[in-house]
Amino acid sequence: MMQCFNWDTNTLNIKTNTNKTFNFILKGNKTVVCGYSATGKSLLCNIIKRYQNSNNVQTLKKYNLDNIFILDRSNKEKLAEQNHKLIIIDRADLILEKADIDIINSDTDINKYLIFSRKPLGIYLSPNYFANLEVEDNTVRLRYLFNVRGWN
Repeated sequence: MMQCFNWDTNTLNIKTNTNKTFNFILKGNKTVVCGYSATGKSLLCNIIKRYQNSNNVQTLKKYNLDNIFILDRSNKEKLAEQNHKLIIIDRADLILEKADIDIINSDTDINKYLIFSRKPLGIYLSPNYFANLEVEDNTVRLRYLFNVRGWN
């Protein structure tokens, strides 16, 4: 069984039924992706949700998604309860409120975050942790916007 998110290497790897692969190497504990429409941000979240809710034996044997939590409007109250999870937030600019952002900012080592947003949210990060999605050969990767020494 494949661990979709490897905590030690900070990598997320998952394949869709159509053989599109998401292969993300995350920097640090928080990454904000500000990609264009139709680049795969919501697709990734929907695939993970579908796999997590699947009763399909093949899917259950293939993927371990136990350490991933998809945050949305229906489960926002559970944000502070998460422990040792990759928390993925799609459309963060539409669902996060100040209290949620405060929880994320104060979480320095309990969880890791992959945040999809179209605008800045007040999350404390250097520009080195902002990325876009790029697709090449049916593989979606993160392309970080900056890599400047001294910006931690």
